[in-house]
Amino acid sequence: MELKHSAKLPLSAFSSPVDRKFFTALCKGLVQAVFIIESNSLTVVDWSENAEGLFNFSRDEILHQSVERLFPDRSGFERVHGRTLSVLRGSGFWRGEGEYRRRDGAVFTAETTQIWLSTDHGDYIIALVRDLSETKERDEIVHWLNEELARRFDESA
Repeated sequence: MELKHSAKLPLSAFSSPVDRKFFTALCKGLVQAVFIIESNSLTVVDWSENAEGLFNFSRDEILHQSVERLFPDRSGFERVHGRTLSVLRGSGFWRGEGEYRRRDGAVFTAETTQIWLSTDHGDYIIALVRDLSETKERDEIVHWLNEELARRFDESA
């Protein structure tokens, strides 16, 4: 499924303040970080305020930079993008989990949904990234509690 965008202005860098306001308003209520990525160079064209909070990079540190900067290492970047680009070009949609890197070097797990967007000015990837750190921590606590309850039950039996 390929989405077609017929805007007169290219998406890249939101050359108009109206475009930037529109993008910001669209992302306002989302929990996920939203990225617009140029599909050939894999550079960040724009991102939501949520992304700044999630990754702790300033807007100027990420715009027009390769998304590789957001991965813990080159092999993780190549693995994810080698796999996703072929799926995105084929179906227009990809979802999966992966590891990302914050500005301070901390690594976290996130769920990413990516959508292929074709425009008159080129092809873009819209990526929504949701931090799974808290979810993973809660799952680990629940798993530990279940094991502890089972151990206590076995001891009392």
